[in-house]
Amino acid sequence: MRSKPVYKKNRTFSSKQLDQQEKFKLMRSFLGSIDYLLNLSFKRGKNGSGFQEAFSENIKNAIMGEVAPFSVDYEKVKLSHGNIPVLSLIGCVAETGNMAKFSWNLQLDQGRKASEADRAIGVLYCPEDNLFLTSEFNTRRSDLELLVDAAMFTGKEVHSWFFFLSDNETQVSDSRYTGTITVAP
Repeated sequence: MRSKPVYKKNRTFSSKQLDQQEKFKLMRSFLGSIDYLLNLSFKRGKNGSGFQEAFSENIKNAIMGEVAPFSVDYEKVKLSHGNIPVLSLIGCVAETGNMAKFSWNLQLDQGRKASEADRAIGVLYCPEDNLFLTSEFNTRRSDLELLVDAAMFTGKEVHSWFFFLSDNETQVSDSRYTGTITVAP
């Protein structure tokens, strides 16, 4: 068993260390509220939990800027990583009545990893509120569309992502960034 490290009170950090701390704070603030989802959508790996794998992936690839202040590159954010193929054209549009509508076409791969029973997962993020909204897990690939009630973001711009989760929640597709929409009343 290792003992807790002892730090000097007057310890100073290099600019690289301070920048890395800022990146960690930014990504923790961004992904922290959907850790439950990331534990499902990323497989446990050498870094630990699914959340830790997602955190590592996104801190490497989805942060913009060389020095603080940093920002998130939403197009590069990955909310899932797996081997179920998506194969479909996916879009997200704003519908009246505060709805976000994800749609896709039904294509199944020849390797039979994709299934009509796969669950369609849509995720919305509002930077203004720093809040995520995740769809319920009851829409299937065969439904060809997913409606998400986004009333909490009425009139605001949100970023959207989409992925498939197997019916038994053991397999997942890579997430796809599906752009921004403004939620319409």
